[in-house]
Amino acid sequence: MGPRHPLLDRLLARGRRHRPVIGAHRGASARAPENTLAAFRAALEDGAELIELDVHLTRDGRLAVIHDEETRRITGTAGVVAELSMSELRRLDAGRHKGQQWAGEQIPELGDVFAAVRGRLLVNVEVKCGAAAVPALARCVAEHDIADAVIVSSFDPAVVHAVGVCNTSLLCPSLLAGLLVDRPVPDPVTAAREGGAQLLHVKHTYLTAALVDLLHQAGLGALAWTVNAPGEMRRLAALGVDAILSDDPRRLRTVVG
Repeated sequence: MGPRHPLLDRLLARGRRHRPVIGAHRGASARAPENTLAAFRAALEDGAELIELDVHLTRDGRLAVIHDEETRRITGTAGVVAELSMSELRRLDAGRHKGQQWAGEQIPELGDVFAAVRGRLLVNVEVKCGAAAVPALARCVAEHDIADAVIVSSFDPAVVHAVGVCNTSLLCPSLLAGLLVDRPVPDPVTAAREGGAQLLHVKHTYLTAALVDLLHQAGLGALAWTVNAPGEMRRLAALGVDAILSDDPRRLRTVVG
């Protein structure tokens, strides 16, 4: 493990105070179309401090902000993100499925989001498409001078490892990496450290006081996803988790903020 990232220090300070960072899962996705600029603006309005989003590489090497590798669920139009250019993706309607008032919302490019929220929100970028996306992500972070506000996360340890390689190559300022887990991990500290992660992003049902304490004693952060029930929000804040992701950041802020 290298030196601790300044953003991790900010997160850990919040956990110690039992005031977790308020995170918006795919933006304020309970009320706005997920992973759109509209959802990220709504998150800001709702008091979020961090937005979580997903990225896939396009055919032309851009980073499209979309959860699925296919476009049908969000746009109603069949397509594979990796086989389409960013300009082709922008022509699809990513808002109408949430309601007519959102019709015309586009699938944004990651740089669009950075430009919209820089200086106002932290950004958790979940890489869905493998380690090949990391160099493009690093360049985008550097172009927007936003490294101090970005977490890169993935279920794929190879992505987390690639972030570490990117950091040591001086391609961009150091990025904070988080390993996503959706089940119990026998040795969570080793699992995080082997890939170079300084955060463990844990499905909320698997977070316990013992796990949070173990991570904190090792100098690692604990982020909980995706939490929408007020009672569970209160439980996790009491445990000292450092950040919580919710589809409804307004509710989260009301309960634990």
